[in-house]
Amino acid sequence: MQVIALIGALFLVALNGFFVAAEFGLVKLRATRVQSLATQHGMRGRLLAKVHGQLDAYLSACQLGITLASLGLGWIGEPAFAQLLEPVFDIVGIRSPELIHGISLVFAFTVISFLHIVVGELAPKSLAIRQAEKISLWCAAPLYGFYWTMYPAIWALNSSASAVLRLAGLSSEHGTEAHYSTDELKLILRSRRTAAQAEADAHANANGQASGHANGHAQGREAATGQAQMRSPRRSQASLAQAANNWSADEWNALAHSLDFSRLTVSDLMRPTHEMVGLRRDVPLKDNMQIVARHRFSRYPLFEDGSGEEVVGLIHLKDLLLAREAGHALDDLGKFVRPVQYVKPETPALALFRRFRKGAPHFALVGRKGQRPNGFLTLDNLLGALVGQIHDEFHQADTDWTRMDDGTLMGRGSLPVVSLEQALGIDIDEGRAESVGGLVIHALNDLPTEGQRVSFDRFDIVVKKMKGPRIVLVRVYPKDLEDEGG
Repeated sequence: MQVIALIGALFLVALNGFFVAAEFGLVKLRATRVQSLATQHGMRGRLLAKVHGQLDAYLSACQLGITLASLGLGWIGEPAFAQLLEPVFDIVGIRSPELIHGISLVFAFTVISFLHIVVGELAPKSLAIRQAEKISLWCAAPLYGFYWTMYPAIWALNSSASAVLRLAGLSSEHGTEAHYSTDELKLILRSRRTAAQAEADAHANANGQASGHANGHAQGREAATGQAQMRSPRRSQASLAQAANNWSADEWNALAHSLDFSRLTVSDLMRPTHEMVGLRRDVPLKDNMQIVARHRFSRYPLFEDGSGEEVVGLIHLKDLLLAREAGHALDDLGKFVRPVQYVKPETPALALFRRFRKGAPHFALVGRKGQRPNGFLTLDNLLGALVGQIHDEFHQADTDWTRMDDGTLMGRGSLPVVSLEQALGIDIDEGRAESVGGLVIHALNDLPTEGQRVSFDRFDIVVKKMKGPRIVLVRVYPKDLEDEGG
């Protein structure tokens, strides 16, 4: 009988562990993976989908199973483990019933508590968190059978719990699934981006060290290559499920930037008019073509004169090339202008992006027609806010922010605040400022001087160069660098 009782106690510990693993596995399993598992794993997968679709009900079954197993363990386990000490008491010569009972009780309680906590709780919980899919698939069928076997008891307990909630003035209806806020998602993405960048740097360092030993290990690499070619190239399901863990920093950046993009307006991204490269209607074609040769853009705004006050329209180089091929004179560029679109500063950046996608010219002036524009935007500016700056064969060196060896950033004062946010991986409370220079002026409530340092919560800005009232060049000092150095 003692052996049977011990086996029963160990079985109840294992049963408790089963229900704990099932509970944590189902909770940890993402709903987006359930359908894939249902397709890949046949009957077990379909059963898991059915169980996960009624998560609250099956979690109640897990709770009932844990409670019954724990109560049974206390009932059976205490006398079973207490009896293990009887031979010891005989050898030692302890005869007092009160002393024997006290020692046996403490021993049994300690052993049962240890087994219950370690084997019945902590180990299955950790296993389920690390292997949620495997554990859920393995537990689905037994849990499904237990649920329907104990359905009357589970229904009675759930109904009683709902009644208690109603008596307390609370709704028994289940709330909708909690969703991450935009700020929470950005925090997650930025932390993963930092980890991805660190991993990439470590990998690059490792490759650099490995290259120093390349000659000495050439034969070993050839042998390893021969073995690798014999292996199946098919990726395992586990590697597919963990693909996100292998994303590069650029991929995490794109996700983080897309969250920012939805809240941006045209004024957040526009470039100032003094950076706008345009052609002039009142100068010879040769002078305009020198501008084209120097800057290598495909579209240019056409100004009426050198004041930059009036924009006649948009010139596309393709139109000029086709006109010249057809033998048309190019003496008046006004004959080749396309309409230029104007957008209000408060226009959502996403709305302008949709216009560009639908075929509108990939250039827009910010402001009202007939007035001097506040700034301009191109498709390249919008894409840069989404995926980072894009270079082509003509503009390889153009970079918004240059990262120096000490980790600081150099850039123009006219750059949008959002570009600094993306470079630092933080959110900046810019107030009404649209550019980094405007951010400095807004903080000082005055024009700065060259060399002046302005402190913000997460970084400092040093004004490196001024041109009249305009901040031309700044240097940004992230404060986390100071913390690491100091």
